[in-house]
Amino acid sequence: MLAVDKISRSMPRPGVRPLLPKYPPLPRPDQRRYSVGRMTVCIAALADVGQSLVLACDGKLSAESFSADDVAMKMYPLTPQQFQWWALVAGSIAHVIPVLERAEHKLIHLTDASNTRETVERAVLESYQEVRKQLAEDEVLSPVGMSWELLSASPSLMPTVSEKLAQVNLGCEFLIAGFDWSGSGYISSIANPGTVKNHNMCGYEAIGTGSYSALAALMHHSVNQEMGLARVLYHVCEAKFMAESADGVGKTTHVKVAWGKTKMDASELSQGFIAGLRNAWEKEGRPRVPSGLLAEIDGHIRKHPAFVAHPTKPTIS
Repeated sequence: MLAVDKISRSMPRPGVRPLLPKYPPLPRPDQRRYSVGRMTVCIAALADVGQSLVLACDGKLSAESFSADDVAMKMYPLTPQQFQWWALVAGSIAHVIPVLERAEHKLIHLTDASNTRETVERAVLESYQEVRKQLAEDEVLSPVGMSWELLSASPSLMPTVSEKLAQVNLGCEFLIAGFDWSGSGYISSIANPGTVKNHNMCGYEAIGTGSYSALAALMHHSVNQEMGLARVLYHVCEAKFMAESADGVGKTTHVKVAWGKTKMDASELSQGFIAGLRNAWEKEGRPRVPSGLLAEIDGHIRKHPAFVAHPTKPTIS
């Protein structure tokens, strides 16, 4: 009788719409194979009153039960070479490229006149939302024979899938940083479910599991965008070193420096230079600034072609 009752309850009844087939719950982003969850750290900070920018990230890639360092580059150019906008990525690698490819396509015709913070933010945000919408259709709607078109035509079905649709998460987040037509720098972040936040008020932001340690280090030194580039560069590197205590953050460090008043691409710090900063930090820092180091950093900055072209920008503060 019990078996018959179970079968009879599952059979469609006259005049009653059959229930949609059941499907397993969506895996959390950190359960997907070959994903990195939020296990990383990416940092962006403005300097020289927003006219300079420092970007940093680790190079570690983690999966379910293993990881490798110095195998992933998490900074991506968003715009043609004459414009300077980058995306830094933390989270699942599964959907990063689809989002970035859409954003690059939207920005391929960027001009001096249209090179604004809002234009770049909207391009990445819309790309994020489009990929998330497609993922929702693939994982929630298609398995039960539905589509966005069918759902729009039958709003009464929405309650049956609304909870699952809300759970769809790309599992990745982005830091967007660069300069507009005037050479002014901006930093924004984009994360689930497809929202954007601007971080120019404080002048820096970090994402990933190491973000808490990184932000704490930057706040400890009252880092702000009015500081000179040498000091901000040191504190960003220090924040990255501090973040290595977080789960999944690699020791490999990539750092780029960019100037808003030049069309030149960002300059990447050599691994030898970064190793020198780490050595000074380990011996004299934690959390003090090693004596004489800012002058040494400033000397290297002054040799860069971008600085020679614009020697009036502030240096050490």
